[in-house]
Amino acid sequence: MSPRARSRAMKIEGTAARYGEMTYPHWALAPMGIEIAEGAFEESLKKGPIVDFLAEHGGLPMSGTHADESVRLELGLEGKDLNYSAALDGEQADAFLIHQKVGKGLLREASFSAAILDGEFAERDGEEYFIMTKADLDRGDISIVRAGANPNTTARTDAGGDPRRTIDQRASRSLDLRGCLIGIKGKR
Repeated sequence: MSPRARSRAMKIEGTAARYGEMTYPHWALAPMGIEIAEGAFEESLKKGPIVDFLAEHGGLPMSGTHADESVRLELGLEGKDLNYSAALDGEQADAFLIHQKVGKGLLREASFSAAILDGEFAERDGEEYFIMTKADLDRGDISIVRAGANPNTTARTDAGGDPRRTIDQRASRSLDLRGCLIGIKGKR
């Protein structure tokens, strides 16, 4: 598709996090899962945080909560989900490519980056994990990712404007990678 044929207005939306669900183990704090406590984002969202929409937590922003309406990122809580809706400019090459990858199901998960303000360590079934009780999204991001830390995130788009071709692929796996970690550098 030529750049001139690209639709100017595109959208990617989905779920970036879910309260009460364990993430895959990762190294944010230690090789352990993280659970997001209900209400962890509420105070931050009330303040109107500056959050960018990125790919794989890097590169230039394609959308943002502080941006022009044509490329605005909207965040909201619905039930246990932190949802996002990112308006994209199809004339921007990076946004066009990400939109295409999501539409084809090659990028199907989302992730967030935030400052952890409060939390506590806990144990369940002999496994230690961290409960994030308060997080600040300001100056963080929502990202489309190939493989996110939370198995309940989503990314969907209209895949070219035809609502019959909507992609909504949930990564609802119950994979536990704790036994597969290599090179654990010590205990917390």
